[in-house]
Amino acid sequence: MHTIFNPLRYFFTYCLLFVTTVVNAYNLRQLTSENGLSNSAVQAICQDYEGYMWFGTCDGLNMYNGHNLTVYKPTNGSNTLSGNLIESILEAEDGIFWIQTNYGLNRFDKKERKMDYFRDFNGKNHIVKDQRNNIAIFQDSSLYFYQPKRKTFKEIQINLSYDDVLNVT
Repeated sequence: MHTIFNPLRYFFTYCLLFVTTVVNAYNLRQLTSENGLSNSAVQAICQDYEGYMWFGTCDGLNMYNGHNLTVYKPTNGSNTLSGNLIESILEAEDGIFWIQTNYGLNRFDKKERKMDYFRDFNGKNHIVKDQRNNIAIFQDSSLYFYQPKRKTFKEIQINLSYDDVLNVT
C-alpha cells in the first residue's frame, strides 16, 4: 500500500502538540502595594537560588516567596538597609545579596538576616560577579574587589570612565 503525503494530518498533529504545551504555560500574578508590596515603582528584580523573587522599589526591598511578601526598609537601628530607594539587586552566592540603594551598598546574608553597609559606594556604581561569585564594583575611575575574609574592598586604579565600562559589559 502506498501512502500519500498529507500536509493536513501533519498540521493537526503539530497543533495538538502546541495546545498541550500551551496548557502548561506560566501562571502570572501581579503584585502591587495593595498586596503588600512596599511601593508599586519597581526599580530592580532578582530571583534567588531558591526561586524567591526580590523586588527593589522606591520604598524598600521586598522578598516574595510565592505566597507572602517580606519588606525590608531602613530603620534607625543597626543591621538595616542604607536607603529606601533600591537601585539594583545581585545574588552573588547562595543567599548573599548585594543591594545598591540611594545611600550606599549593602551586603545582605539571607540565612543569618545580617546586613553590612559600605558607605563608600553611594552614587553611580556598576557591580558584577564572576563564575566563582567574586564581586567587583566599578566607580568613577576605580575598580574595587571584595575581600570576604576582611569584609572590605580593595581598590585598583584604572583609566576608564563609567560609561566605557557599561559599553563593554
